[in-house]
Amino acid sequence: MDALTNKISKLLTPLAEKISNNKFFKIVSMAFQITIPIIIIGALFSLLSSLQVGGYQAFIKSNGLWSLFNAVNQFTINAMSVYVVFGAAYAFMVVEDIRKSAIQAGLFGIVCFFLMIPIASFKVNKAPTQFIGFDYLGAKGIFTALIVGFIVGAIYKFTHDHKWGIKMPAGVPPMVTESFNSLLPGVMAIIVILIIDGIFNGVAHETFSEWFYGLLAAPLKNLSVVFGLGNY
Repeated sequence: MDALTNKISKLLTPLAEKISNNKFFKIVSMAFQITIPIIIIGALFSLLSSLQVGGYQAFIKSNGLWSLFNAVNQFTINAMSVYVVFGAAYAFMVVEDIRKSAIQAGLFGIVCFFLMIPIASFKVNKAPTQFIGFDYLGAKGIFTALIVGFIVGAIYKFTHDHKWGIKMPAGVPPMVTESFNSLLPGVMAIIVILIIDGIFNGVAHETFSEWFYGLLAAPLKNLSVVFGLGNY
């Protein structure tokens, strides 16, 4: 038994080391680690809003607490992709040791992620109104969030490596300088995302998020049917 264990250990240890040292896995791992506090808080309030004990549900619904608890859950777990895209872009910069631009990259990651999300239109008192549903802000948008985070991070790294940026006069505070240095990669990231989403809107008549989720959902649905798990 010990010999078998040693063989398995010798086989898996190098693989585990390669995975742990891989930049891609480091970035994904760090992106999700950043969101852990938000997920825990969301799970806590989800429990508070769904707990079935005696007259607890009637109590929290009668005094408005249910709506408050549910709102926290909605803007944490059900909007998790927003925090993941920030974490992915931020983690990319940290792993590449470009920490000065990490926060700005994360913020532009959020902007680019929203550009990938379907926008619905309807009328309120005959006035056209637009809104973003939560469908692709939660679990449906996780993979899009990771992809966008990587794209934004890669563009920031490219401009940093080529020393592209807006030169500021001496004496300007570092935070202001870094903000202006982020303008070029930020604009480039937005343009790239608009081009990608424009192609999918023009060819597939849907956003990248809708297309990519459909690409993943089909095989998962087939697997669930094969293994008798019902509809995905």
